[in-house]
Amino acid sequence: MPALYSPEWFSGFDILFELFFALISLTIASFAYWIYTKSDQRSVKSLSFAFLLISLSYVARSVPSATISLYAHIVLFLSGLAILVSMTLKQKKALCALLAITLAFLLLFSNTLLAYYLISSVFLVVISWHYIQNYLVHRQTTALLVALAFIFLFFGSFHVFMSVNHEIFYFIGYALDLLAYILITVNLYLVLKK
Repeated sequence: MPALYSPEWFSGFDILFELFFALISLTIASFAYWIYTKSDQRSVKSLSFAFLLISLSYVARSVPSATISLYAHIVLFLSGLAILVSMTLKQKKALCALLAITLAFLLLFSNTLLAYYLISSVFLVVISWHYIQNYLVHRQTTALLVALAFIFLFFGSFHVFMSVNHEIFYFIGYALDLLAYILITVNLYLVLKK
């Protein structure tokens, strides 16, 4: 499996981005778990676990030049997204099916990175569409921020995928992911402020 292409001029900065994304994801996981301990809502516990997996995926991806860390990132990130999709669809039984299909697709597809980007794109589109609909119904700023964050994560992922041929796409992908996590942080702040 080819490693992600990182332009020489961006080398090192991508690791800082990954660690920042890991920190934000861990903060969201911790906050969701704290809410779970107060409310005993299973969906919030699942949200916490999903973002914990996403946080660990970014930690794995921050390890430079290690193929095993890239595989760990892919499995952890897609598992976190699968949990978010099953929550979005409100189908607990869907989680096992999503994980099985995801892992089978990764194992059977000859280009693991292409499979990863295709699967994560589908998951991010489903999650984005859910939050767009949520915003259209409730017209709340927090719903809009979450919708935009997942839309930016989708486009960020797509731009990193396109970076194989154009190194500027690599930077644009990270910039979009950064914008997504800034929106998630603002959303978290607004929720805490209430």
